[in-house]
Order: sequence, then C-alpha cells, then structure tokens
Amino acid sequence: MMWRKNHAWLGTFCLASLILAGCTGLQSFTTSAKPGETIALAAGWQPQVTRNNLTVVITPESGPVITYSPGDPRIRTVFQSYIDPLAKILVSDKSGVIYPNAGMPNYPNDENAAIAFGQLGPGNAGSVRYATGGVNDWFDTFVLLDLPATLSSGIATVDLFSGGTPIGNSVTIEVLPGTPALRNRFLMGGAWDSLPGWIRSIERAPHFSIQFTGPTGVIPHSIQVDFARTLAASGNPWVTHGRGDISNLSWVDNGTLLKVMQTPVTGKTTNLLSDFNFYVTGAITALTVNTVKAYDVNGNPLPGFSASLQYINN
Repeated sequence: MMWRKNHAWLGTFCLASLILAGCTGLQSFTTSAKPGETIALAAGWQPQVTRNNLTVVITPESGPVITYSPGDPRIRTVFQSYIDPLAKILVSDKSGVIYPNAGMPNYPNDENAAIAFGQLGPGNAGSVRYATGGVNDWFDTFVLLDLPATLSSGIATVDLFSGGTPIGNSVTIEVLPGTPALRNRFLMGGAWDSLPGWIRSIERAPHFSIQFTGPTGVIPHSIQVDFARTLAASGNPWVTHGRGDISNLSWVDNGTLLKVMQTPVTGKTTNLLSDFNFYVTGAITALTVNTVKAYDVNGNPLPGFSASLQYINN
C-alpha cells in the first residue's frame, strides 16, 4: 500500500501515547500541515469514544474557533490500534523475562528515572494497566480528521471532547500558508476516492461490551454467560475479545440463546476479573443476560458474579 506525501502525521500507529506516556491523555508529535489536509491524533485508551460522541475544537492563531460536532464528515475515522502480541512489554508481563535497553519508568513513579532507558521487566506493565484502569485489553485510540480548508496559517490548537468531557490536553500544530491542499492521504485513486474513504472500514462495529463484577478478591477460573438475543433480519452474531493470549473464548448460538464460555489459556487462574471481558457484535440488535455461572479451578460454583452490558454504536 502506498501513502501519498504532503500530509501531516500526528502520533504513531502504535501504543506510544498509552505505553510511553503512561497516561490516557491526548498525545502526538508536533507537526505541520496545510488547510484541508488530514492529521492523526493518538488519544490514549478511549474504548467509549466514537465519531458519534466526539467533538473537535480547533483554535487558530487568528480567525474564529472552528468546532466539529459529533458525526461531522471531517472527523474521518476513530479506530483502535492494538499492540503487537510479541511486543516486549507483553511478553515480559506474562513470561517474566527481562529485556535490556528497552525500559520505561514505572508510572506513577518518577518519569525521569534512570530506568527510562534501562531494562524492561514484568513490573513495567503496571504502567499500562494504570492507564487502562486495570484492564489488559491494551489498545490506543486514534482520531483522523481533516483540517478546515479555511484555516488561517500560524499556530493552532486542537482539543477533543467526548460527551462534553475533555480528552487529554490540547495539541499544537503549525498550519502552513498557501493554497489549501484539499487532498487526503487515505484516498486511493479512481472510484475509491469517494468520501469518507476506505479507512473508515477499520472502525469498530456497533457492539455490546460485557464486563463482570463479583465478590472482592475472588477470581473465577472459568465463567459461562447465557444471553437472550435478538437478531437483525440478516446476518449472524459474532463474539470476540481483545486478549486471546490470556483466555480461551468459546461460544455458540442455538437460534434463541447465545452461550459464551471462557477459560484461561495456561490452565492457571488469572488474577484479574477484567480478563473475562468480551464483546458481542454482528447482527445482534438486543442482548439480555440470563445467567452468569462462575467456577473455581476444581469446577466448584462461585456465587455472587454478575455481568453488565454497555452498547457502543459507531
């Protein structure tokens, strides 16, 4: 795949803003762009942010403030970028292996500590879990947006809001003078060049996010959930999760009920209840939890566990 040149690139397609910064704030590398060009912002771990609830406020050096309301076509896409399953921080976290010259500070300790460029050990993964609220489903949220074609040259700031809540701090960019480019790096030529462009196909589909609660300090070895569900006129359900290296997910739909079962991949009970979180998507239009069954490593039932649903549209 060939990328066109002459376009601004804020952030990198990795978990830099999540892992290296150790926070959920807006992160990017200051850069420059012409009016009408596309920029990318790394927004940290934002599982609930979509084009339908994202507001962008652009404040130029001169001229009026420009606001993109949720659904504005100039917000080209909001998508999640997952870490490589062979990334050292993942392997170190699960295997205990220490890697030299690949370190980072152990947030929230001193971010300027000497360990920043020293060894990477299992403890460093706590920096990421701190940023994700103790969840192992690690990804970075990226926002691609077109700058306004009428944006005046000079220094401009970009702010993101979701439901009125700021996402991180302002990002500063340099708007270059000259004729607006009105070109986009994600167009491919010919019929493919119609907006909003093929890049939107990597956004998350509308889905239900399933999370669990239970007695404090008790982690099941396995969990089974039965759902009542409603399907659209066409299509099928789909069930998935973000960390297949931690838990095995099996599911079946018998025509009226959806059954989901999770067990640890290593045969050892996980130490985080959030490792059982998963997603239901596809043709599911309505979903209701019927039963939640939790078991210990010996197959004994564990009472007191429940599942909650959150529907996220995009």
